[in-house]
Amino acid sequence: MGGIPHSALVALAHTVLLWPYLQNPKIWIFIAFLGITHLFQDSYKIKAKKDGFAFYIIDQLMHVAFASCVWFTDLTKLQPPPQSDNFWISLYNNDVAILYVMAFLLVTYNGHWMIVSFKQSYPKALGEYTHFDRWYGMIERLLAVSMFFLGGKYFLLLPILFCARFIVYAIGRNTSAIHKGFISPRTLLFSWTIALVIGAVCFNILQ
Repeated sequence: MGGIPHSALVALAHTVLLWPYLQNPKIWIFIAFLGITHLFQDSYKIKAKKDGFAFYIIDQLMHVAFASCVWFTDLTKLQPPPQSDNFWISLYNNDVAILYVMAFLLVTYNGHWMIVSFKQSYPKALGEYTHFDRWYGMIERLLAVSMFFLGGKYFLLLPILFCARFIVYAIGRNTSAIHKGFISPRTLLFSWTIALVIGAVCFNILQ
């Protein structure tokens, strides 16, 4: 995706996420700051034709660093919206729900691009990575992280979820969508490391 459309979507996403505070002019300034810095980063990435795992990690850390600039403003003193019967406000004030949304984005979209960038740097490390791998991996990681949010006996479902990939492979191995790399140890290790690390961090935060 081009730099301008992608940066515009980033700014739109921040606008949606900060909707209770849009009456504050400083919020709009910060949204513009995030959109512009995102655009500069993406423009550099496109012109420099930078790809690969290391650059992806640096790029993501820079996004986090720019977003963290909010701690140098008085926007951190804004109070949560008053509780009400409004569903969206209740959801917005629900820390667990917000944490789950963040985990959702990290293990699905970000997890996918982390694997893609790793594949670009080390093409032989993970083997083939198909469209089916992409979607199955995102759903698998999301379900794994969900077990950490549910906790308790739901942890017992993690080994079942892990084994489910081998069952899917056994059923669909003769189709063009599923190949042997689908169950390669390196693919499993990388994908499940993303899920378990994010899940463990969220579990710790919830305690």
